[in-house]
Amino acid sequence: MEDIYCVTVLRPVCLALLCAPAGFCVDAGPAREGQATMIERVAASIMVHEGWNNLKSLVRRQHNPGALVYAGQAGARKGKNGYAWFKTDEAGKAALLADLRAKAARGWTLRQTMAHWSVRSYGAQVARETGISEDTVLR
Repeated sequence: MEDIYCVTVLRPVCLALLCAPAGFCVDAGPAREGQATMIERVAASIMVHEGWNNLKSLVRRQHNPGALVYAGQAGARKGKNGYAWFKTDEAGKAALLADLRAKAARGWTLRQTMAHWSVRSYGAQVARETGISEDTVLR
C-alpha cells in the first residue's frame, strides 16, 4: 500500500526530490536513514506547487523553489514581483528549508504554515501529498 501511495499521490513530490541536486536534503534535521524529514517532505510538495518542475517558471529562473518573497535572505536580492532571487538553486532550497524550520521553531502547524505561505493556500493538498495532518506541528 505504501508503494502505491507514493506512486499515485506523491509522484510530483517524489519527482521534485529526484530532480533536486545532491545535498538538498542535507542538514534538514534528524530522520531515519533514507527517509526524508517532515520539513523536507513539505518543502518538496511546496516546490511542486510553486512550479519547480517547469524549467521556464519564475521560481526556476530566480532559483527560488519556495517562491519566497524577498525579506533580506542571505545571498538573495529582490527579484521580479518582489520574490527573492538567489544565486543558485542550492541557495534557494536552503532558504526554503530555513524558512520552514523557522516556522517549526515557532510551533506552527502545517495549516498555519500553509495559510501564511500563499494567498491561494494549498495546505490540504500538501497534507494529502505528504501524509502529514494539517494540525500536526512541524518538526
